[in-house]
Amino acid sequence: MRTGADFWVVQWQLTGHSASGRPVRVDLADYVLVEEGAVEEKHSYVDGVAMQAALA
Repeated sequence: MRTGADFWVVQWQLTGHSASGRPVRVDLADYVLVEEGAVEEKHSYVDGVAMQAALA
């Protein structure tokens, strides 16, 4: 996690199982902008190719 006066960034991993029962692990990141103590914007990033491959 990285933080500043007006933002934070967190990397995390989505885990679970696909519909066929295979394990799924995909890395994600959230970038959050804060203004006056409240969340102003939240952006989530995922590796779409890795997500597609994990769910194929």
